[in-house]
Amino acid sequence: MKRTWRCPKCNGARIGYFETLPDSAHGEASKPRMIGNQVVGSFLGLQAHQGAAPVEAFVCTECGYFEEYVKNPTTIPWDQFVGFRWCAR
Repeated sequence: MKRTWRCPKCNGARIGYFETLPDSAHGEASKPRMIGNQVVGSFLGLQAHQGAAPVEAFVCTECGYFEEYVKNPTTIPWDQFVGFRWCAR
């Protein structure tokens, strides 16, 4: 949907865009949704984490199909994300 402006499920053309999404899963609806956690420091053996990759989303308003994308993925330090690993081919 991001590139074609068509729904890959129903071929619908009524596509909506969310520049940001609220992080309601963590009870923080006023903060934008992020994926991943980046280690930003540690103290007494405990690591501090910070969300690092904001997301945007597209929705087909005909069938409801929903896609999320990381904004500016080439600028994200992926190797610094906790739990991130590259997929082998």
